[in-house]
Amino acid sequence: MASSALHRLVRFVPRSSPSKVLIGQPADKDIDVGAALRKGQEVSVNVWSGSSVLSPGSSTGTTETIDRVLSPLAQNEIGTIRCVGLNYRKHAAECGLDPPAIPVIFMKPATTIVDPWPARGTIPKLSQVDESGDYEAELAVVIGKTAKNVSEAEALDYVLGYTAANDVSSRTQQLNQSQWSFSKSFDGACPLGPTLVLKSLITDPTKLHMRGLKNGEVYQESGTDDLIFSVPKIISWLSQGTTLPPGTVIVTGTPAGVGMGRTPKDALRHGDEFAVEILPHIGTLTNIFENEKSGFMTKLTMCGIIRRDGAFAEYMTSWHGAVVSLPDSIGFEQAAPLMCAGATVRHAINQVDITEGETIGIIGIGGLGILGIQFAKARGYRVIAIDNHEVGLKLASGVPSHLQPDLILKLDDPETIQKVSDLTDGIGLKAAVVCTSHDAANDWAAQRLQPRGILVAAGFPEHGLTFDPMNLILKEIFVKGTVHGSMDETREMMEFVVQHGIRSHLTLLTMGEAEDIAARSEAHVLMGRPVVKIGMH
Repeated sequence: MASSALHRLVRFVPRSSPSKVLIGQPADKDIDVGAALRKGQEVSVNVWSGSSVLSPGSSTGTTETIDRVLSPLAQNEIGTIRCVGLNYRKHAAECGLDPPAIPVIFMKPATTIVDPWPARGTIPKLSQVDESGDYEAELAVVIGKTAKNVSEAEALDYVLGYTAANDVSSRTQQLNQSQWSFSKSFDGACPLGPTLVLKSLITDPTKLHMRGLKNGEVYQESGTDDLIFSVPKIISWLSQGTTLPPGTVIVTGTPAGVGMGRTPKDALRHGDEFAVEILPHIGTLTNIFENEKSGFMTKLTMCGIIRRDGAFAEYMTSWHGAVVSLPDSIGFEQAAPLMCAGATVRHAINQVDITEGETIGIIGIGGLGILGIQFAKARGYRVIAIDNHEVGLKLASGVPSHLQPDLILKLDDPETIQKVSDLTDGIGLKAAVVCTSHDAANDWAAQRLQPRGILVAAGFPEHGLTFDPMNLILKEIFVKGTVHGSMDETREMMEFVVQHGIRSHLTLLTMGEAEDIAARSEAHVLMGRPVVKIGMH
């Protein structure tokens, strides 16, 4: 066990050796490690010889600077995290509940543990659907020696120390289905740390002050004297008939001010920064939260547009996480179709398993198809551009010279099928992206695919998708749909466009001409993507 000189421990990666994990005591006995690191300040640590806070060893006499701070305990040291719900009087009141007669217990697996900032917290997919993600600032207790059937009077003897935790929750699953453990057990749902304060420095855990701050605003604030069940009571209760091994983490409950208890209700969203501050001694645990990536839209509304379905407008208010920075070389007119047609067709091409030198067909050369040709050529694919209208064929030939398709073919030309076969040595296309609503185009493209070829449908035929079943089944053809690309894909796309000189083909329209867009598009008289320029006459 640590000597009397040891009061606070951090586990960290040193700047001098990024492959190492060390433990030690902050050189400044009063520093708030988490807050200092978040502000970009250097934090020096007096290194101890042990490999774990459970057995810290002795002082090495050396000092290191923190490169990245970790949770006090690694996942494999913790096992199961014991948690107490409804354990603050004011929190029970905000939930409309009487204080419980006995501790409300649930558990979180060790996989919920996530390091302090700069590590990111995670908002799981289930919480993104209905914005039910929530925060809970909590005091965490770490057990230092094996505890079983201990009394309240002796419970604190088994404590190693205290740290900060954030019990991230998905409220819909918790409240509608009474699934407490499930709703709080997602990967990354328990940020922990950064400082473990030994019990020698905190002799009375009821005399701490805790705040939960969301994006710098205080949402939760309470003394730990509002606890319904004290730390000794919780340890004694949990240890009855159950072994609590060293490294057991007990999360003791959250005070009032959680998102679901606010009016109006609030949620933990992508991009939010949440900090748990416990004073004195423990300091601040901070994480910025991001959505778990799914690749699918979780809400069928305009991405990022606040309380609006979209419109012709000069300005819209948008959440910062749904905004893409435009490179200096891309103007608004060029960017407009990239945000719709470009992101869609690039995502479609991302769906196909194709390598450099293999052949892809782009069927339908309009706003999507013309960008699809360029994206595919820039990746080193052989590209066949196919359309059934002169305006589309002309458009395909107008791309930058270094992104010209290998063939430009008319769909109903009797020689087109043979030309596709000749270019692919009789094997057929590896993949096809169909960017038209022409009823027969998807099956025509599927007929041109080699065995186990991939077709991505990006158009909406009036009479639905129909395929020759013999071709589809015997050649084991894959048919995929596509939706608008993710934010990450869109940001990557903008860099790719600049790198390869990809250009949208535009027809600029005034507001007065905008009413005729649908009719002119159906008549195939628009070259490329129509862009309405506000204020242009």
